[in-house]
Amino acid sequence: MNAILSVAASSIREHSRRKLLAFFMLASLALMLVFIVIVLRAEDVGGTFGTPTQFVNTISSGVLGLFALIVAIAVSMGNVGQPFTNGEAMLIVSRPVARWQFVAGKLIASAAIILATCVVLGVEMQVVLLAAGDGISKILWLHWLVEGFNLIVIASITTLLSTLISLPVVVAVVTVIVNQIVGGVGTLYRLVVLDVFGGFIGKVIEVVWWITPKYLTSPLVEEQMRTIGASESSGPALTGPNPSDMLVPNSSGLVAWAIAYLAVVVVLSGVLAERKELR
Repeated sequence: MNAILSVAASSIREHSRRKLLAFFMLASLALMLVFIVIVLRAEDVGGTFGTPTQFVNTISSGVLGLFALIVAIAVSMGNVGQPFTNGEAMLIVSRPVARWQFVAGKLIASAAIILATCVVLGVEMQVVLLAAGDGISKILWLHWLVEGFNLIVIASITTLLSTLISLPVVVAVVTVIVNQIVGGVGTLYRLVVLDVFGGFIGKVIEVVWWITPKYLTSPLVEEQMRTIGASESSGPALTGPNPSDMLVPNSSGLVAWAIAYLAVVVVLSGVLAERKELR
């Protein structure tokens, strides 16, 4: 365990040395200041996003969600491939440290940075709400808790891909593609549940959904979809499904499967790393 934690600490120091963490911190602070200026200009917020709380919820699930995704990929895309290619890993695995421990330490470092980022973003958005005169938002914190788990899943997939691909940029691009495919499969699965697709095609989509990574649904997104659905139901009749019906609820089975899937990806990353050659 000490070996894993040593690798994790070394990885965090390396990200700090490269000024990566400082860059993301300064960027998040700049965004917070921009959002505070916006919410203090009530006419801008009210005309576009509604109340300050609605504004913060929208950017938390939108702009800041993308920002956090970039952080997750940035701190994990070079976890394995690059160190094994440029010889950095040799300095560590030449000691009594197994390769799976090296991978576990790198992933723990990525997870720690991701969770810290989510906490920082949650605090900053709460500051924006307080600046606007609103109180503590429980659902905002629940959102960043779920977002933290989802981003760790993405980081684990990125780490797995980095055991197969040496170039971090390529790893990042493939991760984004995989993430988009997973989102598309999730949408198709909901259409199967709503009986839009059936028969053989529906069965294939359902099987593919179960074998793809599982992301939990943010309560913030659920609330936003319910609001959209309620507003649309009061207007002209629609032929498509209600937006809230397109979300997969966080059942106990889905949560267990998401955790199990994360564990499988982590173990597989360690197995592949044991077989990876040093250059």
